[in-house]
Amino acid sequence: MPVSQQERDVVQGMFDAMQMGLDGESKMMALFAEGATMTEPFDGTPQTSSGRDAIRQRFIAIWSEDGPHDLQVTVDQIDASDGKLRVEWTCRSSAFVTPMVGIDHFTVRDGLIHELVMEVVTWPEFVGGGSHA
Repeated sequence: MPVSQQERDVVQGMFDAMQMGLDGESKMMALFAEGATMTEPFDGTPQTSSGRDAIRQRFIAIWSEDGPHDLQVTVDQIDASDGKLRVEWTCRSSAFVTPMVGIDHFTVRDGLIHELVMEVVTWPEFVGGGSHA
């Protein structure tokens, strides 16, 4: 099933907003439907936020933490199947020795994200030692 240009634009827009940090908040929120859900693992275990306001608060919390703020996210591949998008990505930062690699699953309708499930496949090694996991 082909991926539409609108779907590609939504996915790329989300990653662009992520890379902007807190300055990308309004751009990020404009991509989510009011009743959307987002599940992400950035605190070590998957956490689900339901509704645009909860997603906004989670986005602010993630970017307010002490972490790398010079993220460069590359979309490596987008596939579509059964109305969902599977997006493979790579994230680099000056704080990482090795990149973070993940797969996200999007449900996009009418140009908005209705469901997003983020999965980190490979956590990065950090400069100075250590890793996230």
